[in-house]
Amino acid sequence: MNRNQSENKIDILKRCLTKHTTSDNSIYKDVKGLGLNRILNILNRKGFLRIKTDDIHVYRNLIKYPYEYTSINQDISLFDWNTCKDNDFTINCHSNGSVLTIIYPLS
Repeated sequence: MNRNQSENKIDILKRCLTKHTTSDNSIYKDVKGLGLNRILNILNRKGFLRIKTDDIHVYRNLIKYPYEYTSINQDISLFDWNTCKDNDFTINCHSNGSVLTIIYPLS
């Protein structure tokens, strides 16, 4: 996978973190897509959200970069788990499924 494909997957992931983003096409779609938004609000200024899916392994630092509602995907800060950079994403081994980890420091 090249760098362009990796950046495209990051953009898709950022879109998934946007409020009311859902695959539902029914009349209830406007009231769905709130789960990750609730998690981001709970972790706001207190923790991290780690996401591993496909060949992407990123995190969102909600302590240093607090959650603010935005509909602009580029405003969402995601960092590579290995490089800790928001513009240099590592291509990891492919894995099926997704893992979301809530990291809530105790001190």
